[in-house]
Amino acid sequence: MRNFFITDIFNAGESYGGKAKGLSQLVRLGIPIPKGFAISSNMIDGLLLKKDKQAINEFLDFLNNLSKSKKIAVRSSASSEDGEGKSFAGIFKTMLNVNNELEEVLKAISYVRASAETEIVNAYDNKNQEMNIIIQEMVNPTISGVAFTEAIDLDGSKVFLIECVEGLADQLVSGKITPSRITFQINKEGKINQESLSFVGKILDIKALENLMPHFQTIIDGFETPMDLEWCVDEEYNPYVVQARPITSKVFIKKQSNEKGIIASPGISRGKTYVIDENLDDEEILKLIKNFPSDYILVAAATNTEYLPAIKKASGIITEEGSILSHAAIVAREMGKPCVVNYKDAMSLFPTGTKILLDATNGKIISEKVQFNIDIKKEMEFGELYCFDFIIPIEIEEQTVLYEPTINGLIVHLDEEVTSEFINRVEYYTRKVFKQSPTVVQSQKYLWYFEISKFKLLPYFNNIYNIAITLAQHKNCKETDLFYDSVVKTLSELVDFKNNKADDITQKFIEEICVSWHFIVDMVLPCGYGLREIYASTLSVLDETGQTFSDLLNGNIKVWDQEGLLNQSDQYLKCISKNRNDICEKLVAIGAMSYDYFDRREDEIKAILEKRNISCEDDVVEQFYTQIDKVPLKPINEIMIKNKFIVKSLNFDF
Repeated sequence: MRNFFITDIFNAGESYGGKAKGLSQLVRLGIPIPKGFAISSNMIDGLLLKKDKQAINEFLDFLNNLSKSKKIAVRSSASSEDGEGKSFAGIFKTMLNVNNELEEVLKAISYVRASAETEIVNAYDNKNQEMNIIIQEMVNPTISGVAFTEAIDLDGSKVFLIECVEGLADQLVSGKITPSRITFQINKEGKINQESLSFVGKILDIKALENLMPHFQTIIDGFETPMDLEWCVDEEYNPYVVQARPITSKVFIKKQSNEKGIIASPGISRGKTYVIDENLDDEEILKLIKNFPSDYILVAAATNTEYLPAIKKASGIITEEGSILSHAAIVAREMGKPCVVNYKDAMSLFPTGTKILLDATNGKIISEKVQFNIDIKKEMEFGELYCFDFIIPIEIEEQTVLYEPTINGLIVHLDEEVTSEFINRVEYYTRKVFKQSPTVVQSQKYLWYFEISKFKLLPYFNNIYNIAITLAQHKNCKETDLFYDSVVKTLSELVDFKNNKADDITQKFIEEICVSWHFIVDMVLPCGYGLREIYASTLSVLDETGQTFSDLLNGNIKVWDQEGLLNQSDQYLKCISKNRNDICEKLVAIGAMSYDYFDRREDEIKAILEKRNISCEDDVVEQFYTQIDKVPLKPINEIMIKNKFIVKSLNFDF
């Protein structure tokens, strides 16, 4: 019994694979697609393996129905390709510009079919894929590209997103060139809402897009889910949609910048880089891909399907070319890996073995303490300062998200451990509620916010914290020096009492006092309010003198103002920098801090609580802080009073 199937695309349903299904739905909606037909995997067996005459004759009937004057595209349509969960973007081969002759078309079919049985497919998805084939006439496009029927704009609104290039779209998808980007909304008449139109990049022939717009609206209305489309327009402005598949992950439109890099998938990765240079011999490239070490960060000019085994093992991806719809970007979002594309000179900046922090959430790459920005950054990033007075906690999906309005815009602070999917949901929520695109930051500042809420329960913490803020406002070097000296002297006596007279619970509370004060003198004053006050007070003067805050930070001020404000700020910067550099060494010397304290903190606190039969099911540090009334404060009070923080021009009192 023969089991060979061949059909026109109109009748090619899901049994002919995901790509055929999408094209069939397009035809049924009246969307123009290149003329063609679909053949089943069994039909391919009959053509290539059994050389079945009836199968070949049926195939020739369909092939002869296509124009002999046009080239042929032989395309994959595997069983799971273009599905809702996985796109298989670029996984399988496509043969373009094939002559409409039986032997050449059969050879192309064989080539495409073989791409279903590679290590690349197994790396992406280890399920067996039945390979069906689509044969279509080639279009000679003047412009082509990719379109997402739904993307999230900066203000949270849903827009239509197009990325396009002149000629064929294969270079766009591969990430080898940077496309032009167009975003807009479509009105009820199927035309672009001119007020919503945004264009970034090389100006292309917009007229070529006009005939596509009504078809885009039909697709939006006709498909149940947002769609990822490939399209082209020929030299006579005839539009074609050549592929339709569900969008597998949300696309957020980022702010444009003149700096390097585009954030394609959020997340943070720490590790060593591993460069795969496309200029090497094919054999050497395949060897590098095969030997890619797990959890390294892949750096390449661009990626294609051959890179999938490496991408799967990589903890992050950086490419020199590409866009948010290129291969690396799509696969990274599907796999939840941090990814930055279009980062020029990445391979030379981060050669194999370079230790970096790839922060594709916050827009930076840090290598050996050198920071490379991805998005345009202002000179002072207020969200990175250790200031906590404007933070607003909001619960989203039982996770606390910290919102911080700053002059740089809205900052969202998240735990470093959250998933890329959660980051996307928070960003969407923020754009919808606050009508702006936030800067998402994953850093230690998030954790310190919750530590401070505990520290505030400690005796005297709030006093010392407020003194530090006041000192920053005064910018007086003598006061600040005295403050640091007083901290060291007071903590030295507290440590002496802890070592000689205190019980275990009092010892641990004194250690917590030491840690909390260290945070103030090491982070809050020099890296928080001190910098913020200096920036705020010098900004107008720096502008008048044609200098920048970076000049002040780097000691490159060449023009001093008459009032001496820049000189005062310069001196205070040096003061807080010197004190910060010295304080850790001093506190270690007196036993007030150790670098491994937080590594052993919870275990030691848990032992103290269990000794007193106190439950340790919840946050053990939080549980410990509820025992503050068990601490004999009189000796601690005596030490504090003895070492009052009296600064001449201030009325600091306990």
